[in-house]
Amino acid sequence: MIKNNDKNCYFYGLGHCMVDFFVPNVDDLIFSKLKSNSPLHLDKEEFSDFFSNFDVKIKKTGGTTVNILKTISRLGGKCFFSGSTGMEREYRDENALFFQKEMARQGVECQLFSRPDSTGRFLSIYNKNGEKAIAVNVGAAKQIEATQINEIRFAHSSCFVMEGMQFLNQEVLERVVDLAFRYNIPLAIDCGTIFGAEAVAKRLWDISQSLDILLFANEGEVTALKQYVEKPQDCCLVYVEKFGAKGSKVYFDGEEFFQPAFEIENVKKSKNHAGNQIYIEDTGAGDTFVGSFLHSIFSSIDNSILELTFETVKSSIEKAAKEATLVLDDFGV
Repeated sequence: MIKNNDKNCYFYGLGHCMVDFFVPNVDDLIFSKLKSNSPLHLDKEEFSDFFSNFDVKIKKTGGTTVNILKTISRLGGKCFFSGSTGMEREYRDENALFFQKEMARQGVECQLFSRPDSTGRFLSIYNKNGEKAIAVNVGAAKQIEATQINEIRFAHSSCFVMEGMQFLNQEVLERVVDLAFRYNIPLAIDCGTIFGAEAVAKRLWDISQSLDILLFANEGEVTALKQYVEKPQDCCLVYVEKFGAKGSKVYFDGEEFFQPAFEIENVKKSKNHAGNQIYIEDTGAGDTFVGSFLHSIFSSIDNSILELTFETVKSSIEKAAKEATLVLDDFGV
């Protein structure tokens, strides 16, 4: 059991287990098969067929909550994660084993459930001009059940971290809300996708009546939220809008603060055939931003989230902006 005096630095998260693959300098003919303005969702066989086009792949653990917790762990926080991975016959598949080992290496304790499906996969490919296309096979990642949520871990955490897509799972959401209310644990919610933002927006007012909410949304997700909730900040203890290279805005206690993005220095950029630096790979930067912000917030308070001050929030958003630029040095988090 976790000691109570560890509470202000302990985070419990629930979300999608993904293995991220990054392939730079892809041939234009292959790239054109996938190019899209949004991630292309493929079934297991379609994803595997397309994936077979590539030999050299950069491989990382991924998923919104996963990346947030990895950031918190790197900064010194203690983290526990629940999610679902795939299996082949009666054993965890290759990507599930990779996920488990990498999370342990990065200091995040996991409770993973095996499902009769493939482990979730996320593929980013880049052509020689630096354009990016994404394919996703969620697989077992979305197969999360309410019974996977560990009550003891929940009760001893300072904050429960989740993705917006979990709001589509009624049983999971009801258990999260029940436990958060029972043990007075704040919820940190990253919308994660536009669909996740819509799902959050439909329930945000109701759950905010009994729980402290820290909500994070990027530019597209902000638009989706405001279709249902005109002022999300009125439902949240802290509400943060992430605009990438354009900065971020935080709302707290009736005030708001804009944080400019930091200048990017000494960042490794992909190069085209002429050796010119042409783009920066930013996958996971927003998740790193959230993880850094949460770690700073909860490391700054002694007992209750209600001790939070505007100065602490302002300082934490600045730290988060700095940490987010570090992700741009490499593929993924």
